[in-house]
Amino acid sequence: MATGDAAAAAGLKTYTGTSLVNKTHEALNQNGDYIAADRTRLTALEARLVVPVVILRTSVAQNTSDTSNEWLTFRWNVAEYNRGGMFVAAQQNNITCTKAGVVTIDTNIKFGVQTDSVCRIQLLRNGVVVPGTLIDNVKGQTNAEAIVQLSTKLRVNAGDVLTLQYSSERASAAMRTSQCRLSVDYSTID
Repeated sequence: MATGDAAAAAGLKTYTGTSLVNKTHEALNQNGDYIAADRTRLTALEARLVVPVVILRTSVAQNTSDTSNEWLTFRWNVAEYNRGGMFVAAQQNNITCTKAGVVTIDTNIKFGVQTDSVCRIQLLRNGVVVPGTLIDNVKGQTNAEAIVQLSTKLRVNAGDVLTLQYSSERASAAMRTSQCRLSVDYSTID
């Protein structure tokens, strides 16, 4: 590749031998080649830095079922932040991972409990419970609230579907929807 070819390919101004005296054009073209190489590296770096992130909440009333200990899928209906298109409103129950890498998942789910009850959550990837994500030891007292929290890192592949489920040992526990949040943030991208 001749001096200045990379600069020309990147859309930078190039110079011919008759443009300037004493071969200054070669030095300018070489600098243009360096700039073009930097642009290529920066473009690749920017693609890695635009990281998908989603922060969800719900305003949909969600009660535990009439049957105690039944697992129900949490419905999200408000995306406070959705960079990378991980959450699609038409698929309120799921978050689809758009890239392979490691994600950090944080969630706070608040239950209102009318009777003593153990409240639980678990995270599923592609329909299977992710080991270590079952949080089932949060006991709510009568006429009080139970906050169930989950924070974990998880290696995902592009196309993996994440779902959050909840359950209560008593059918009378109800979600405090205004205080339920879920965030998924890529720590690294493969």
